[in-house]
Amino acid sequence: MRLALAFLLIASGAFAQTATPTQTPTATPTVVCSPGWTPAEDFRQPAVCESDSAMSGSPWNAATNAEVEDNIVAFDSNAFNLTEGLFCHQYGFTVAPGSLIVDIAVMGRRGSTGIVNDSAWRMLKDGLLLPTNNSPGGSYPGPLTNLTIDGGLWGDVWASTDINDPGTGPALQAFVFGGVSQAQVDVEKLFVAWCIPPDNTPTQTPTVTPTNTVTQTPTRTPTVTQTPTATPTATNTPTSTKTSTPTATGTATATPSITPVICFPPDGCPPGYSCLTPTPPSTATATPTATRTTTPTHTP
Repeated sequence: MRLALAFLLIASGAFAQTATPTQTPTATPTVVCSPGWTPAEDFRQPAVCESDSAMSGSPWNAATNAEVEDNIVAFDSNAFNLTEGLFCHQYGFTVAPGSLIVDIAVMGRRGSTGIVNDSAWRMLKDGLLLPTNNSPGGSYPGPLTNLTIDGGLWGDVWASTDINDPGTGPALQAFVFGGVSQAQVDVEKLFVAWCIPPDNTPTQTPTVTPTNTVTQTPTRTPTVTQTPTATPTATNTPTSTKTSTPTATGTATATPSITPVICFPPDGCPPGYSCLTPTPPSTATATPTATRTTTPTHTP
C-alpha cells in the first residue's frame, strides 16, 4: 500500500519537482566591463564537500569524493527520498577589493543508476543558504555528465569578500527513486567573473617590486665575505717544521767510513782506501820493552 502511494505521489509531481524552476542552463558568459575596468574570471575546484542538513533529506555518502574530478563519486541511494544538499566550498578565490561581481556559475558532473531526478541547485553565501533555486529539473543521466548552471548572481548582491569567503559555494539536491536507483556526483566546480576597478590595478605592482630588491641585496653580500682565505696560514706552519728535522739525521756523520785501513804491500789496498805502512806499530812495541828492563836492575 505504501509503495503504491509513493508511486502515485511521484506521478502526480508532489515531490521536489514542484519546487524546481524551469531554467535552462547556459554557457558561462564573456566578461564585459565598463571602460577603465579590468575583466577577470576564475574556475576552481573545492577544497571541502559535505552533506548539509540545511537542505533536509537523506545524507550523502562519501561526500568528500565530490572535491576532485576523478570519477570517484559521492552517492545517495536512499529510495524514495530527497537527498540533503551536497555542499562544496573553500574554493580559494582571491577577488580584489572593490571588484564588481558580474556572474557566478556552477559546473556539476553527475550521473545515476536507476532513476534520479534533479531537485535543486542553490548557493550558500558566507555559509547562509540563498533561496534561489536554479535547478534545470529532469532526470540525472546514467553515465557521469557535466552540467553547467549559470545562475547569474543567484538572486543576491555579491562583494569580493563574499566570493573569497570559505563558506561560499553551491549545493545540489536530488530525489532518488526506488530499486537500484542511486544519485552520483563526481565534482562541483565554481566559475566567477568580475570587473576590477581602475584604482585597484596600480596598487598591486608596488607590493611586488620592493620584496624582490630588499631581500636580494642584504643576503648576497654578507655571505661572499670569504672567511675561508685565512685557512691557508695553518697549512704553511706544519710543512716548514717537518722538512727541517729530517736534515739533521745522524746518517751523514758516518765515522766508520773515515777509519784507516792497514794494508800490507803484498796484498795491496782495495780501491778507494789509502794504505798505511805497518812499520810504526812494529817499532813502537819493540823499543820500550828493551830499555825498561835493563835500567832499574843495576842501580841498587
